[in-house]
Amino acid sequence: MPKFLAPSSKKPSPMSHVAVACGDVDIGLGTDTGGSIRVPASFCGLLGIRPTWGRVARCGTTALAPSFTTPGWFARDPAVLRAVGAVLLDPSSRGSSRLGRWLVAKDAFALADPPTGKAIYDTLSAQFPKVVQLLGQPLEVEVAAPLSGEGLGTFVDWMGVFRGFEVWQEHAAWVSAHNPEFGPGIKERFAMAAAVTKEQHEVGSAKRRRIRSHLLELLGSDGLLVVPTTPGPAPPVNTPPADLDAWRTRLISLTSIAGLAGLPQVSLPIARVDGLPVGLGLIGPPGSDEALLEITEHLMGVIAQPLQ
Repeated sequence: MPKFLAPSSKKPSPMSHVAVACGDVDIGLGTDTGGSIRVPASFCGLLGIRPTWGRVARCGTTALAPSFTTPGWFARDPAVLRAVGAVLLDPSSRGSSRLGRWLVAKDAFALADPPTGKAIYDTLSAQFPKVVQLLGQPLEVEVAAPLSGEGLGTFVDWMGVFRGFEVWQEHAAWVSAHNPEFGPGIKERFAMAAAVTKEQHEVGSAKRRRIRSHLLELLGSDGLLVVPTTPGPAPPVNTPPADLDAWRTRLISLTSIAGLAGLPQVSLPIARVDGLPVGLGLIGPPGSDEALLEITEHLMGVIAQPLQ
């Protein structure tokens, strides 16, 4: 029977992805708003899934931003990751059961550090015939360019507006009542959230609908969009703030693709850069979670698994 992360009264419990990475448990639960499942999965060499928004019940959770936040989970074993989906995913909202068009997001890979893009490419190339048998022939696409020539960087801007407005609507009363001492970065993000106006939110809502419509058209019922989960391995703790902000912009540009459109995404631990893990992201149409989990299990079976 899989071991779940359970709180302990004797000592503080580790974060769920750390417990999974250490082998203490087989499954770790969490929520993903802007990447809080996918990013730790990539950094820790784990499998992680952000399901289609609304397909997993949010009972007992507090959403950071309700229209973005969704429960998700981590695992080391792709069969375990898939088995959890069979339990948690709402079967009534299941969508496409077959994903047969391998779409390589050229503009997303342009945001990755060159060694990360190369490491992912080398891993897939090593078993290319088998990968093609699973995913089909790769077709390069530009995720954001058809949107009037806009780049993925604009996804960050609109996600910040839309998510920020929701964050403040959801948590303003508690923040105002308790005046908590937020750490660096968190304090500034809450201040930015508080400054988003209703008018900005309305403009952001229109932009979000346009982005979602474009992504649904790009994916159709059978598209599998392949992106780097993160621009590279976890940055060093002593990274200068300006460099970290620039890196984080690239990161959110990648995670906002699935986030803005409510799409499912799995992160696969397929490569390393300088000994550190980097993940490959697979994004599917709404409701294709089961198909993504099936592909994940098969793909991890044919490519090198450096973390096992």
